[in-house]
Amino acid sequence: MTLLGEMEHQGLKVISLQDEAADGENIPLAEIDPFTFLASFNRGVTDDNRRKNWNFLKARWGLEAAVPDDFSGIPVLHPINCRLFPYAATRGKDHVPCLWQVASLAADGDIKGVSEELFDGCLKLKCVGIGSLTIGLFWINPENFLPADSKTRAYGKAKGITTEPEDYQSYRQWMTEMTGRLAEGHPQISYAADLFAVKRKSLNFKKWMGPLLDALRTLGGSGAPRDVADKIRQELKFPESVVTGTTKSGQLRFQNQVAWARKYLVWEGFVSCIKGSWQHEFLAISGARPLSRRTA
Repeated sequence: MTLLGEMEHQGLKVISLQDEAADGENIPLAEIDPFTFLASFNRGVTDDNRRKNWNFLKARWGLEAAVPDDFSGIPVLHPINCRLFPYAATRGKDHVPCLWQVASLAADGDIKGVSEELFDGCLKLKCVGIGSLTIGLFWINPENFLPADSKTRAYGKAKGITTEPEDYQSYRQWMTEMTGRLAEGHPQISYAADLFAVKRKSLNFKKWMGPLLDALRTLGGSGAPRDVADKIRQELKFPESVVTGTTKSGQLRFQNQVAWARKYLVWEGFVSCIKGSWQHEFLAISGARPLSRRTA
């Protein structure tokens, strides 16, 4: 809690450190589980903010590993629902200790070292689901646990996996089928699932790749994400409904799709991301026709 408080004081993006008592009064958060702690470093915020958080933790704890440039394959929790516990007013006294216990066992072993009673007991806790729990287990021990998030489950189904992870027994069976069918380790499967999700979205975001590059050219070759998105809106003059339309999760669909287009272009080497800005690099498309006419 102290560390997250220091991060918040420095203006870094962390989970909410406020709690609510039985009388409705706002009080400081007094306890936290390890999964929720890690959610401050692995949730749906910008990659730049994630890097800033990891840089802080690296310096604070004296970690030697480099801060990732790319977070592909590392599942995240939704920023609004990233705490695996309810307010103190309705939180049982064993809620947080139960999560600590399963995390401790997972850190030192595999699913066989976690009892069915403990695992399913955690799933019965408020604010805990099979997705959030297994994502947390993957963060703690990616070699032995697989995130049963929507991306990885969808990837498994596309590969012929029929088991649906819902509890301890089905989760174990699902992991066995996933590794057996795909013949890959858990980190590799999670990464492949991430790429699979991107490809499924490609029909939605591909249409913004050309306009994004054209906007960067108009801006002189580089620009902040918000400026690039605004330039696309100005150039294409599309209706306000396109700008204000939202996804099922409540995100602005236009902003989300442009962000995916930008990420894909970064992966392919057409665009580089430098200190949170976008810089157009004429690499593979040098001398070719404008990309906007090739991908429209």
